Amino acid sequence: MDTSENYCKAQQKIEDALRDGRRWLYLSKLGLSELPESIGELQSLQGLDLGRNQLTTLPESIGKLKQLQTLFLDDNTLNTLPESIFKLHDLQNLMLDRVQLTTLPEWVGALQKMKRLCLPGNRLTSLPESISELQELQCLDISYNHLSLLPDSISMMQGLKKLTFSGNQLTTLPRVIFQLRNLQALDLSDNRLSELPEAISDLQNMKELSIGRNQLNMIPESLGQLRKLEVLMLNHNKLTLLPESISQLQRLKTLYLNDNQLTSLPDSIGDLRDMRYLDSASNQLTVLPESIGQFQNLETLILDGNQLTSFPKAFSQLQYVEELFCFDNPLTPELQAAYDQGIEALFDHIQAS
Repeated sequence: MDTSENYCKAQQKIEDALRDGRRWLYLSKLGLSELPESIGELQSLQGLDLGRNQLTTLPESIGKLKQLQTLFLDDNTLNTLPESIFKLHDLQNLMLDRVQLTTLPEWVGALQKMKRLCLPGNRLTSLPESISELQELQCLDISYNHLSLLPDSISMMQGLKKLTFSGNQLTTLPRVIFQLRNLQALDLSDNRLSELPEAISDLQNMKELSIGRNQLNMIPESLGQLRKLEVLMLNHNKLTLLPESISQLQRLKTLYLNDNQLTSLPDSIGDLRDMRYLDSASNQLTVLPESIGQFQNLETLILDGNQLTSFPKAFSQLQYVEELFCFDNPLTPELQAAYDQGIEALFDHIQAS
């Protein structure tokens, strides 16, 4: 048994929790390499934080925590998922961020009450088919692993609302994703996607879509059918134009277009009357459409690093803009001087010219 100071400190915390009947126990950042077996005595425990330690395994006694609902194991060095977790049938939230997992065992499907499963920053190359048995799962984070596909069975997870698949090795979008009809948030950023299929329109409940940092050179017109979309991130791709159908995204509030190869924005973009945040920095824009003045709720506009020399007259109608960034553009000297004085001076100059 470990007799180190940190182990003894953990032992004392367990004894205190047992005496006080605590429902939550925090043992994170203690430098633990071993967890006391006495942890299993906390029969009423609902939440346990073991994150940021040096654990390589868990004691069998942890399987006695029959009421445990939330377990943090992030930033340890587990390599494999301890089988003692298999017995935690009430577990709803399991955080396994950066624990060096190479495989996820088939028995993970037995955790039937799981609602949130976080596995970012591991070494997974595949997921077990049994993951589909997590019928109550709402949030799955498998970002920054080594995944290039998803098991077909994932289509059965109709309760899934948020899927984070960023930082993997996707070159094509798995068709199975389009069967997740209740998905509200999908993060596919930082992969190797060169195409976004027309079938993206099947995800009618989507509110947040992130496909930045890929290799996309076009966006399908069908994207406009995602009428519930509020956040769209298309940054760091190879886009040269946007589909006219983007104007159909009437609930869109946040749009990231930065670091592409856009030379213009479609006139129809002004129809997005609920837009609050627009980032079009680091493109090749030479002009802005007059319709930009229709962004009556716009608060932040970022245009740094383009080829703009002037602004349209309607630009001065953006009365609610609080932040305007237009650095590194070849503005006329008069316009640059007005911009340097602030938004109000810029708008006055545009109206007067």
